[in-house]
Amino acid sequence: AGERLNIIKEEYDIPIEQTIEQEVDVMCNLSQGIKEAGIAEGREEGREEGREEGRVEGRSEGRAEEIIETGYEFGLTEQDILERLQKKLSISLQKAQEYLLMFGKRTV
Repeated sequence: AGERLNIIKEEYDIPIEQTIEQEVDVMCNLSQGIKEAGIAEGREEGREEGREEGRVEGRSEGRAEEIIETGYEFGLTEQDILERLQKKLSISLQKAQEYLLMFGKRTV
C-alpha cells in the first residue's frame, strides 16, 4: 500500500488524504486476499491432477505387469512383449522398455 501511495504522490503529483490512504490500504488487502485464494485454489487443482495422474499411471503399470507376465507364460519373446505393450497401452517403445525392465523376468 505504501508503495502505491508513493507512486500516486510522486509520479502523478496527486495529494494524498487520509481517506485515500485508507481506501488504498483496503484495496491492497482485498487484492492480497484474492491472490491468496487463487493460489490456494490452484494448489488444490494441482493436487487433484496429481492424484488422477497417479491413478492412471498405477493402472497402466498394473496392466503392463499383467501383459509381461502373460507374455512370458506363453513363451513370447521380449520383442513380442514390447509390441504388445505398445499396442495394448498405446505407449512408446521407450515406455514399454521401461515397463519390461520394471516387471521383466525376475529371479526368485
